[in-house]
Amino acid sequence: MNAKLSKREVYATILTVELSLNRNGKPVTLKDIARRHGLSKKYIWTVASMLVRAGLLEAARGATGGFRLAHPAHSITFDDIFRACEGKEEPPASVRVSRDPAVQRVLAELWREVADVWHATLSKVTVQQLAERYEALSRPPELDFQI
Repeated sequence: MNAKLSKREVYATILTVELSLNRNGKPVTLKDIARRHGLSKKYIWTVASMLVRAGLLEAARGATGGFRLAHPAHSITFDDIFRACEGKEEPPASVRVSRDPAVQRVLAELWREVADVWHATLSKVTVQQLAERYEALSRPPELDFQI
């Protein structure tokens, strides 16, 4: 858990939301997503591989290959995604700056409490919800010619 989003988490968010917006069920290439958002193709591949290993994405090989969500967008939470990205969860190095073991324990406990709140919040937000927010914000405003 980190108080700010890592590059990996941002890429994973963009990737999963983009895949959830693909309603035709065909795999989407990472090259297309990277181009659309100005992302590194190499790094998005790394992130996609992590999400495949976590069982959140499926990869399709071949000329028409690409990626798609492994589960419905409403069942994938950002806690699932971020846990797939972060690896082993450890207290930050700043917790270990004091030589006093009691201070280290107090800071480590506080860090765990913050991490629990972070994960609880992320577990309430699904890929579908974020995709719906994105779609609402990307729609052109309706023109009202009423006087």
